[in-house]
Amino acid sequence: MYEEEEEDEMEDLIKALDDLHLPVPVPEFSHIQNLNVNLNTREVFVSDYISTEFGDWFTSVIRYLESKSDDPIIIWINTPGGDVQSMFTFHDLVRGSTCKVITIGTGQVCSAGVLMLACGNRRLVTESTVLMSHRGEDSITGNLEQMEAQITVAKWTEDHWAELMSRYSPEVGPDGKARDQRYWFQLGKKTTEWWRTGGEAIIAEGLADDIYHARKLLEKDSEEDSKEEEIPKSSTESPNLA
Repeated sequence: MYEEEEEDEMEDLIKALDDLHLPVPVPEFSHIQNLNVNLNTREVFVSDYISTEFGDWFTSVIRYLESKSDDPIIIWINTPGGDVQSMFTFHDLVRGSTCKVITIGTGQVCSAGVLMLACGNRRLVTESTVLMSHRGEDSITGNLEQMEAQITVAKWTEDHWAELMSRYSPEVGPDGKARDQRYWFQLGKKTTEWWRTGGEAIIAEGLADDIYHARKLLEKDSEEDSKEEEIPKSSTESPNLA
């Protein structure tokens, strides 16, 4: 008897909700829930550990934002690091984006977060940000052939990360040493953890461009938009080769 009454009540509730004609959940809701996204300001907040699922989440978010507008995307990064493949996914999508991507480091930018900050089209850090890079760790398991294959992938991962870091570093660091692929590859072998404390120290290393200030960010974007508008149309047209 009580079960029948509960079923009747549930049917009444469903009918009442149908009568309200409530809108169905839109994709924005899942994006905001899963990755802390402000769709109005096109800001993505990357915090906490970078999980193996992060790459898929970030793919859905950046592709959604790209489909809505060509306006810049701002990505806030505050992370202890995490999954290497998710880091590479982030890098590839940021560098291949149709939108200008501004990365802003705040709090701690560590391990995988270092490349994520450095690869932005414009890189900012807050005054008190700390940055840490170190050599990644790998878990090798299986039979001999499987372990050999995993070691090959691990070596490629280290080489690829070092090459990418050299792309976003100055030719020479503040210590006078070349910031080439070899430097980044050797870094993890020589130093357990490579720290840079404070925004100015990170900028000095060439891994960020400026200290974050909300007003400066808006002014800078306005200046760049104005420069694009001032370019004569004739200068952007293809030359007549006839």
